[in-house]
Amino acid sequence: MHQDDSVPLHTERRKSESESMLMIIKDLQHNVKELSAKMNYHHAVFREEVEKSVEKVYVAAFPDGDPDGHRRHHEAVIQKAEAQAALWKEVQSHLIKSGLFAALCWLGYLVWIGILKGPQK
Repeated sequence: MHQDDSVPLHTERRKSESESMLMIIKDLQHNVKELSAKMNYHHAVFREEVEKSVEKVYVAAFPDGDPDGHRRHHEAVIQKAEAQAALWKEVQSHLIKSGLFAALCWLGYLVWIGILKGPQK
């Protein structure tokens, strides 16, 4: 009879442990659902804030919401700057050539005057 008494206690203890584990699992499931809901809410809020920030930057960066026109404007500004740089390079080159030509002409003139005057005693 001793064995009969231990069986119900053992079964009862298992049942109690199973119920405890089941309660713990249900509590964990509830906590996971709450955490998931909070994460989804915060993700949605964060996403909305990011979208608003991007929209603000987009509107500020592209007047009239025209990124293609913005790009074309920058291309035109770059092209103008390149043309201006090329013009200045050409002007400098012309001035150097003209200056060298004038210097050679002046030296030629001085030599010619020297030849016309002849040797000086």
